[in-house]
Amino acid sequence: MVVPPVPEPASPLSSVLDIVDKVTKVVALLIGGAWAYLNYVRGRTFKKRLELKISAKEVRSKAGLLLSGAAQIKNVGLSKFPIEQKGTAILFFDLRPSAPTDQPTEPTEENVGVREVFKDHAWIEPGETIAEDFLLQIPENKERLAMKLDLRVVAAHIEWNANCIVELGSGGQEAERQARAPMLEA
Repeated sequence: MVVPPVPEPASPLSSVLDIVDKVTKVVALLIGGAWAYLNYVRGRTFKKRLELKISAKEVRSKAGLLLSGAAQIKNVGLSKFPIEQKGTAILFFDLRPSAPTDQPTEPTEENVGVREVFKDHAWIEPGETIAEDFLLQIPENKERLAMKLDLRVVAAHIEWNANCIVELGSGGQEAERQARAPMLEA
């Protein structure tokens, strides 16, 4: 018959080293968890983020002045979220000369129209890009310097905006601007 060996009594140094080992492992686990959480929050991996893009150009025709353009949304986050139709639109502005002064001034803006956009899309998936083309007839105006187009998208109570300026009389040059709008919680 084989008799198992009898364990030797633990020395005080061995007990202290065992406690230090366990405490070190717990502290390392807490630090590692905090570091992972901090990177998750800082990386904003699952934050709702959109990139908006709008572009347009002038088209002259027998019918008058036309604006041909495209509006685009790209979901660069990793979360799907709904597009709210209330507030999502393209706003069209006339830019006209301001009253003459000694200082440089911005042209005055006058809203000339609103167009619904992305009304066929109830949500946007992660990594998805949605684009919509438009063609709009604009009434002639002799005072107009240019036109400004504002793309506004409301999704999950957050508003994103992008805009572009369309130079008129430039022979159809394209105006384009891409925006990474800051996330504003509504």
